Amino acid sequence: MERGAPPRGATAVTWQRRARLLVAAFLVVFSVVVYRAIRPREAPPPETAADVREDPNASTETASGTWTFSQGQTLHFERLLTYPDGRSKAQTVTLTIPDPQAKGVTITAREATQRGVQAGNLGLVDLAGDVDVRTGDGLHVTTATATYDSRAGVVRAPGEVHFERPGLTGSGQGATYDRGRDELWLLDQARIRVVPQAPGDEALDVTAGGAAVTRPAHEIRFERGAHIVRADRVIDARDAVVHLTDDDKRATLVELRGDARVARPEASPATPGDVSLMTSRDMDLTYAEDGRTLRTAVLTGDARVALAGEPGAAGRRIAAARLDIALAPDGTTVTTLDGTGDVSLALPATASAAAAHITAATLQARGAAGSGLRTATFGGGVEYRESARTGGAAADRVAKSARLEVALEPGFGAIDAARFVDHVTFTDGAWRGQGPIAQYDPAKGTLTLTSENAAGPLPRVADDRVTIDARALNLSLDDRHLEAEGTVRSVLQPGRATAQGDAAHLPALLSGDTPVFVASAKLAYDGAKSLATYTGGARLWQGDTLVRGDSITLDQTRGNLSASGAVHTMMAITAEPPTPIGSKAGEKKPGESTGPAKAGPAAPKPGEGASPAKAGPTVADAGALEYDDAARRAIYTKAARLNGPEGDLRAARIELYLAPESGTLSRAEAFDDVTAILEEKYTVTGTHLTYTVADERYVVEGTPVRAIEKRLTECLETVGTILTFLRSTDTINVDGTDGNRSRTRPVPCPGRHP
Repeated sequence: MERGAPPRGATAVTWQRRARLLVAAFLVVFSVVVYRAIRPREAPPPETAADVREDPNASTETASGTWTFSQGQTLHFERLLTYPDGRSKAQTVTLTIPDPQAKGVTITAREATQRGVQAGNLGLVDLAGDVDVRTGDGLHVTTATATYDSRAGVVRAPGEVHFERPGLTGSGQGATYDRGRDELWLLDQARIRVVPQAPGDEALDVTAGGAAVTRPAHEIRFERGAHIVRADRVIDARDAVVHLTDDDKRATLVELRGDARVARPEASPATPGDVSLMTSRDMDLTYAEDGRTLRTAVLTGDARVALAGEPGAAGRRIAAARLDIALAPDGTTVTTLDGTGDVSLALPATASAAAAHITAATLQARGAAGSGLRTATFGGGVEYRESARTGGAAADRVAKSARLEVALEPGFGAIDAARFVDHVTFTDGAWRGQGPIAQYDPAKGTLTLTSENAAGPLPRVADDRVTIDARALNLSLDDRHLEAEGTVRSVLQPGRATAQGDAAHLPALLSGDTPVFVASAKLAYDGAKSLATYTGGARLWQGDTLVRGDSITLDQTRGNLSASGAVHTMMAITAEPPTPIGSKAGEKKPGESTGPAKAGPAAPKPGEGASPAKAGPTVADAGALEYDDAARRAIYTKAARLNGPEGDLRAARIELYLAPESGTLSRAEAFDDVTAILEEKYTVTGTHLTYTVADERYVVEGTPVRAIEKRLTECLETVGTILTFLRSTDTINVDGTDGNRSRTRPVPCPGRHP
């Protein structure tokens, strides 16, 4: 055995002793367990309400209390549960958010869950169940659920929301309330009603995709399709802002942006001239102190306004890039209307006036409360177009000018008078007028063209066959009656047909292929008869042809012409060629009345030639001239005198006959107190003279006929009853009186013919 080792027997004793101790301990423990298991149990103490867990996942629960956070915000609850993740959920809560301006917010709900609490900050609070938000200035919002973000000061509600504040009620789907800005946003399906607060106040209902009520700015914003209904107007726009009075009870300004429209309900009564419809891209409406009476409207971008007409009649339509409108105290009668940019006015037809359309760059219309708009001034590239009327104009009447001033019937009614100024042109079918100033009466269909001053350009009217210039031109458009005064000038175009197909019929005295000019102090033209009367130093000319007198009348239907008062004419009347060799001298042509044949020399014998007809103008003076184109006859009366290739002839009456086809001179006759100087050497007096161009024969009758022949050294007088002179042979024959032969005797030579 090793040194220090216990004896073998000692080791066995030690092991046995330890085993006995372990068994004894086990028996003690087992006895205790059995005893406890078989002994009678004591009843547990009863549980209190505070011991009942609301949520087994909660870390702790508190029966009731109040939490205070930064900035004085408090959360009072009836029960509070906290969770391991830091969340807190309270029941029957009241959240108080103070405000320095005493506009604090109080929120109540059945349940609130707090998230994100840091350093005493309230964090996010999710509210559920009968959420009620009230502010110190009277805003009251109710919803099912909401979230309050204490850091942003914003309450957000995702579901249906209802709100009230003094003078306003509304609802929407989803909302936010920003307590710092004191602004409530309804995010979708917004509906707001302005509630009358006093007798006379007007209700206003608004729907929109979204809306914001901002108390400090005293305004309500509407987005995504605003629809505003008032008692007398329906207002629509993509977006709108309603500005309120300081007490938020009445509207002062409504701003409409995008597709703005203001319409009068069909059931709302309207007086002629009242605004029934306004549309534009953007629109601003201002109201009187009562908050319901419209005072002004500013329409910008494709602006259009409709004014009510007479009962059962169409109204007026006004359009421009911008329209500024002011209304009378009644809020419906327009007293001022200004338009700029692409102005257009459409006037419907009435019993007394045709439909009209006016375009211009600018418009200024003015009126009064009792009558509405009564005057309007259009400026910049004005065009007036009046539609054709049954029984009136056959085509549109169109006028253009730099400016147009119109007088209107009450309520922007039909045009009483229109004054066109600067560079005026006026077209009515074939008629065209132009001048510095034009006055037009649509009801009467009269047009007056005038010049601004004596030095200005002359006004003018014209059609396809005549042009007339004068200082003043008065034209009745329906019956084509015209009066002109002051430096009248006319140009007639022969052979030109009008739009109706009738050509001007000019006298055969005039050429049919060159213009005819007429000048006078005045002109009266009867369009129904195509009869023009020129008075006051009247003068008509064409080439070498001239007619002058105190008055000249031209009948363009029959081709007749007359003149009176110091008549003077000069005509290049082409004479018919003398009778050819072998023809019968003195042979009458159909339709001629030369009287009984007179004795005289025989016709030229074969082989003898006739003298050529003398050329040159025929000059005549008389007190009056009448030309009958059907008879091809010109009659000069009242101390008539004719001087030309036919001779120098004076009489009380002188008649010239033209050939029916050629218009050349065929015959001339003179009556009463006839004096003729033939070939500058024969002075013949009598009572009747006939000159036939075909044989160049003069026949003078009288009781007696006297002929004085100038010779080189003396003058001889021959007296008889009939004198015949042949220019072709320069021979004269005088028949005697009472069956006697004519007498010839020397006499003093007459002086120069006056």
